[in-house]
Amino acid sequence: MKPLIAAAFLVSAAPASAAGNLVGNGSFETGDFTNWTQFGDTGASFVDFAIVDNSTDGIYQASFGPIAVGGIEQTIASTAHHYIVSFDLANDSGTFNSVAFGGLTLLGTVGNQLFTHYSFDVHTSANPTLSFSFQNEAFFYALDNVGVEALVGGVPESATWAMMIAGFGLTGAAMRRRRAALAA
Repeated sequence: MKPLIAAAFLVSAAPASAAGNLVGNGSFETGDFTNWTQFGDTGASFVDFAIVDNSTDGIYQASFGPIAVGGIEQTIASTAHHYIVSFDLANDSGTFNSVAFGGLTLLGTVGNQLFTHYSFDVHTSANPTLSFSFQNEAFFYALDNVGVEALVGGVPESATWAMMIAGFGLTGAAMRRRRAALAA
């Protein structure tokens, strides 16, 4: 009698991993808005040493206090569809702010706060735009440590699952046929 040889497959969905920060000048350490496009009211919008709260990453932060709505945006060059968007935001008594990524609003107006870290798990299209809008008459919002990471890997797609299940079925059928042949 021949020994029964079984084939085993280990299927593991690797956890999604981040591909690094895709934002250029996310901590404003160039001392200006390099890599960012300003829009709307750009008055009272600048990069400087901390004026609202201590910078959370490096020595610079962006500050916004326009009378009409203004802000900054950056298009992220990526073909991914799953991202982690994070940033640190402080407010010394503002009236309006909005954070959008890939056309999705992530955050609306926040009240008076010291730097607070925000992080969002977002599914959107490739090459999304990250946008920060502010309006803050006589006061300032401060922004620092902006990051966008594309998540890669993770759970296999449905076609991959179908192939794995078919492979398990064929392996099981081959083992049953071999067991039947050995028993005869």
